[in-house]
Amino acid sequence: YNWASDPEVTKYLTWQPHESLEQTAEILQQWEEDYSKNDYYQWAIELNDIEQPIGSISVVSLKEDIQSAELGYCIGKSWWHQGYTTEAVVRFLLAEVGAGRVWAQHDVANPNSGEVMKKAGLDYEGTLRQSTRNNQGIVDAAVYAKISHVAFEEEPEAEEQTGGASVTKVMAEDGTMKNVISDDTMEYVGILAKLELSPEEEETKKKVVEK
Repeated sequence: YNWASDPEVTKYLTWQPHESLEQTAEILQQWEEDYSKNDYYQWAIELNDIEQPIGSISVVSLKEDIQSAELGYCIGKSWWHQGYTTEAVVRFLLAEVGAGRVWAQHDVANPNSGEVMKKAGLDYEGTLRQSTRNNQGIVDAAVYAKISHVAFEEEPEAEEQTGGASVTKVMAEDGTMKNVISDDTMEYVGILAKLELSPEEEETKKKVVEK
């Protein structure tokens, strides 16, 4: 009732509003089953103060050969225009999953969705005319994306404190590949935790990550 059954929420989406609790239960069960797959990502957006989900975010298309992940998301209209974005998911896919490109698209008739994409750190790439279909029919789609090698490196000065988020794959001694977290990513985590580390703590932090 917070979003999935609301026709206003699904107006520009590709699925119809849920008609019953039974339909929602079936979809949730399918999501749980799909989580046995390593390439499946589905999250709920939950507010701590009400302890209820108010929307969802998912990877609707994953192409491993080009390391591309397309995001889809929706949120209940009671929480529109309140600054909730998908930035945490974008950083997770780039830094932890190793995606090279995270992107999303929206119906040009729904520009508010584009504003959410901008706040999540995605850059506008262009508009594909008559390129997709949703509940409004065949529509033009505006495309936004973030590429890993430039991820969060060209933000405005006011946002520079967020640092970058990246993972580099290197060859370990046993011949396997391992992820090495960048200094920018560690700095960003420290900022999130509101930590102020001494030079000695910085060295210890790096040694722990290397191990």
